[in-house]
Amino acid sequence: MQCGVVATVDDGRVVRVRGDADHPVSRGYTCPKGRALGEFHHHPLRLDRPRMGPTGHTVEVSWDALLADLAQRLGQIVDRQGPDGIAVYFGTWSWIDAFGKRAADRLWRQLGSRSRYSALSVDAIARSFVAEVMGGSPSLIPSLDPDTRGLTLLLGSNPVVSHGHSSGLVDPVTVMRTLAGRGGLWVADPRRTETARLANGHLAISPGSDPAVLAFLVRAVLAEGLDDRGYLNRRSVADDLAAVARAVEPWTVDRAAERTGLAPGELDGLLDALRSSPGHKVTVATGTGCTMAAAANITEWLAWTLQIVTGSFEHPDGAWFNPGYLMRLDERTLARSDGRPAPGPASRPDLPGRFGELPCAALADEIEAGNVRALLVFGGNPVTALPDARRLTEAMAQLEVLVVADVIESDTVALATHVLPVAGQLERTDVSFYTDVFPTMRFAHHTPPVFSPAADRRVLSEVLAELGSRLGYEPETDPLAAMVRMAPEVREPGLYIADEPRPRGWVHERVLPDGRWRLAPSALVEQLDRWTEAEPGSGTAAGREARNGRPTTVVIPRRSLRRMNSGLRDIARGGDDIAVWVHPLTAAEAGLDPNATTAVLHAMTGDTELRVEIRITDDIVPGALAVPHGLAGQNVSVLTATRPGGGGVDPLTGMVIQSGIPVRLSQ
Repeated sequence: MQCGVVATVDDGRVVRVRGDADHPVSRGYTCPKGRALGEFHHHPLRLDRPRMGPTGHTVEVSWDALLADLAQRLGQIVDRQGPDGIAVYFGTWSWIDAFGKRAADRLWRQLGSRSRYSALSVDAIARSFVAEVMGGSPSLIPSLDPDTRGLTLLLGSNPVVSHGHSSGLVDPVTVMRTLAGRGGLWVADPRRTETARLANGHLAISPGSDPAVLAFLVRAVLAEGLDDRGYLNRRSVADDLAAVARAVEPWTVDRAAERTGLAPGELDGLLDALRSSPGHKVTVATGTGCTMAAAANITEWLAWTLQIVTGSFEHPDGAWFNPGYLMRLDERTLARSDGRPAPGPASRPDLPGRFGELPCAALADEIEAGNVRALLVFGGNPVTALPDARRLTEAMAQLEVLVVADVIESDTVALATHVLPVAGQLERTDVSFYTDVFPTMRFAHHTPPVFSPAADRRVLSEVLAELGSRLGYEPETDPLAAMVRMAPEVREPGLYIADEPRPRGWVHERVLPDGRWRLAPSALVEQLDRWTEAEPGSGTAAGREARNGRPTTVVIPRRSLRRMNSGLRDIARGGDDIAVWVHPLTAAEAGLDPNATTAVLHAMTGDTELRVEIRITDDIVPGALAVPHGLAGQNVSVLTATRPGGGGVDPLTGMVIQSGIPVRLSQ
C-alpha cells in the first residue's frame, strides 16, 4: 500500500521482490505480503481467459461474446425491475486498483442502482459511523504518529501483523519498539499478540470488554483533572462533557476489573502510564478485534472521547488525521452530516443504509426476496468474507447473473456466471488514490506496469468502459485526469511527498460543525448505558454459562502475517497460519486431548458446525478462540447469523457481529 518495492525480472518472470532501500518512506522495508507479489503474479490458479455459463459450469469464450451477453442480461434486468435489481460488491482488494474501482464506481452510478455493498460493513463501519456522529464527516480517520511521545494504547489491534486498521504502518516492529522504548506502548487484547510482546504493558482482557477499559480511563481523567480543560472550553463541549461524565460514572476500577477479568492493579498500571504521558496525551488505535464486535460503536466512541478530553487529536503527541495527498481534505469543504441513516434494503427495513451503501448483512435477504437478480463482485471473495456464508452461497445460486472480476480462481469465482480475468498489480498502472488517507505520512505513489497483461487478461477499467458503452453509457476518456486535477505532479509515475508530511489543525478549522466535537451522541450514550447494565459476556469468567452441560466459549478474529483475509492464502508462503488458538483450560473443559490438533466448533445460534485445526496455547485467555478469517475449508463466516430477530447485527450500522460469537467446542 505504501512501501516501495523492487521487482527483479528475468526472461518474463519475477525472480525476486525486495524492499527499495532508496525509498524515503519505507527505507527498504516491505512485509511478507509485498514480497509475495511475484509468486502471486505467477500463481498456478491465475485466470487467463473469460468464461461464461451456468453456475459451476462456465466455459471459455471471447471477450466480445461475454460482454455482449452480459450487457443484454443486465439490460433485461433493469427493464424488468429497475436498476436496484443489479447489486455491486467492492472487496478490500478493489481499493488497490484505482482505475478499476473508479470505472466500477462510474458504471454503478450510471446504472442508477442503490444496491451497493462493500467490505466497509464487514469490518470497519463503526469507525466511519463514530467519525460522522462526533466530527461531522465519515472521512475522518485518526492515525498513529510514529514520532509521538505520548501514550499509545492499542485495543484489539496487532499492527506487527496487520500494519494497522484503516492505516498502514511502515516497519511496524521498529515503530512498536520505538514507542515502547519511550515507555508509552500498551496493548489490551485477549491474545498475547506479536505486538503485545513488544509493549510496556499487556492487558489480557476478556473478549468484548474493551469499553470497560476506556470508560474507566475517561472516568479517571475527568475525576482527576487530567483532561485538557482549556482545549475543551475552546471547543464548547461543556454540556456534552457532563453527559459523558454521567455515562462513565459507574466504571470504577473494581467494576472495570470485574468486567474485563483483570486485576485492579493492572488497570491502575495503565492509568499510571497515562498520568506519566507528556501533557496526558494519548493515541488510541482499535482493530478488527473491536470493530467486528457487538460493542464496536461504544468502543470507538469512548476511544475518541478519551482522545478529545485529553486534547490529543491533532496534537504532536497524539493522533493526527491524514487529509491525503490526492484527496486534500484539508483544502475542501466537506459535507457535514449528523449520523442519520438512509432507508435500508426493501427486504430488511430494520437495517440502515449508510454512506451510500447497504449493509452486507442484508445481501442474502435481498437475493432471496428477488430484489437483487445480478451481482457484480470487484476485488473480493464474499463467499468467505461475508456473514452467514452457507446461506449466502445458496442465495447466490438463485442469481441470474453473478459477475466476478478477479486475478485468480476463488470460492466466489467458482459460482460465477461471468468470469472476468483481469490484470494483476504488475500488469497495470496504478495510483494510491483509494488508500490516500491511510499512510502515516502524506504522500502518493504513481506506478507503471511491469508487464503487459498476459494470456487473454484485460485491465478492469477498460473492460468496464466497454461494458458501459454496450449499455449505452458514455465512457470516461481520461481516468487519470481527475487525480491530476487534485495533484498535477502525479501525471507522471513516481513518489510524491507533501511539504507538510503530517499537517495538523485542519479538522478543527474546516470540518467540525461549529468548531466543536459532538462528544455525547445520544444513540451511543444509550448503547453504553445498556452495555453497562448487561451481564458480562460469555467470554468472561462470570459470564461463562453451560448449555447441555458444556461450557460456552466465544470466537474472536485474528489476522495473518502472510495473508490479507482470503488473499494470498493459496501461495506457498501464504497458508501456514490457519490454526484456531485455544487455551489449555478451554481445551480441557471441552474434553479435548492435550495433544489434539483438530476440533469442532458448534454455533450456539443454530445447528452449524465447523471442523478446524487448533493450536493449544496459553497466549490466549480462557474462554476465547482466535480464528483467522478468509479461509475456505474452515470458513468462520458460517458461524455468523443475519436473519431478522437473531441478534447478530448491530441496529445502528447493520454490521454483523463477528467477534464474540458464542460457540461450543468439542473433539
